[in-house]
Amino acid sequence: MKKNLLLATSAMVATGFFATQAAAQIEVTLGGQIEFQAGYAFSEDTSATGGAGMGGAQALGGGVINNDPNDANFGNVVSADDINNGVYNPIGNNLGVAANRSGDFTTITDNIAIGISNTADNGLTYGGQYRVDTGRVRLYVSGAFGRVRMGQWDTAAHELRVRVPFAGTDRFGGDAEDYVFNAGIVGDGLNDTGGALISYTTTGTALDDTGLTLGLSYTPSTTAANGIDRTESAGGEYNDVGSVAFNYDNEFSGVGVRFGAGYSFGSAGGTATVGDAGGANYFVDNNGNNDVYSNRNLSAWNVGAGLAVAGFDVGAQYIDRSESGNISGFNDETWLVGTSYTVGPWVFGVSYADASQDVSVSGVDAGNATRAGYSVDEQRFGLGTAYSVAPGLDVKGDLAYIDSQWSTSGDNAYGENVSIENDAWVGVVTTALSF
Repeated sequence: MKKNLLLATSAMVATGFFATQAAAQIEVTLGGQIEFQAGYAFSEDTSATGGAGMGGAQALGGGVINNDPNDANFGNVVSADDINNGVYNPIGNNLGVAANRSGDFTTITDNIAIGISNTADNGLTYGGQYRVDTGRVRLYVSGAFGRVRMGQWDTAAHELRVRVPFAGTDRFGGDAEDYVFNAGIVGDGLNDTGGALISYTTTGTALDDTGLTLGLSYTPSTTAANGIDRTESAGGEYNDVGSVAFNYDNEFSGVGVRFGAGYSFGSAGGTATVGDAGGANYFVDNNGNNDVYSNRNLSAWNVGAGLAVAGFDVGAQYIDRSESGNISGFNDETWLVGTSYTVGPWVFGVSYADASQDVSVSGVDAGNATRAGYSVDEQRFGLGTAYSVAPGLDVKGDLAYIDSQWSTSGDNAYGENVSIENDAWVGVVTTALSF
């Protein structure tokens, strides 16, 4: 972080000198958001059964050998009691707080960016942005021809998606998944972002008068950002990613209408090793050969719609990521609905999300078949509110209920299959300063 701040300070000073000496009309801005957050979680029903492998693990003495080298518990035997007591998180998601505490304080920085913009005499608008918190570099040029973006921007499908309305810190109960284990698959993205791209949208053209925006983008690799990456993509990363999308947003007699859809595609170069796969990709290979399978290409789409009238806003969204970045037979989809009401400085919101991931593999080897898979189902209900105390200063509150179930299935060389359930309430209060 110190390195990023040093770069940001140097860039701001250098840019400010240039703006003063060479082109006084160039505007340099610094903006973003800093937050203080307090959260508390209460799991009313947490249980785990079975002693089979999780995250590429094998059973031993009723516990689990953790074979994930990226986990602090690598090589340790973890019992079902540890899971039931919340001491160990077998799925690989962040616990967010210490294992023996239910709540914590934290600070968050978001969208801290230095922006540069200018408008030429011919009406051409151009500029860029440096994200201090992430190190992302972005440029853009826009005019009557539309808008061209270059750098670490979102893909067209991600940028033009129609999202559900919300209040509080987020659409689905704030940062609730950071305070409980076995949760976190709910999301409204296509997992297609990353890397440096070039994109085009019709923003600024005559289509603006109709409320319609079209967009497309391309990136050679989702792993390449500030450097050049000529290697084959790893699991979950993609090459030659294309994205197309549209967004319609208009108003009729005081009723706001919005609708949008997007599709992203690309080639995956990584592989998954059955019998030793980390994270949620859980399989058991009875012959012990750790069979290797190529990950599937990126093919994901989303669609969303919403209405707004008299302070009320309601919307729905569906995301289908299919087998993208995983082996054949994988399924990954999410349904989202939400509504909000704004009155004066107050915003109130309700949201619901239903996400599922599952996969089944059979016939791994002739004469020594393996049938294995896993299933994750997560439902999340969220209540949120936000109050504008003063310009740039907001207090937000979220209450989320998370019901998450994770289980394995199929032939198993190591004993029972695993089933994990977690029903949790999470409360989050955030003070946010935007500048």
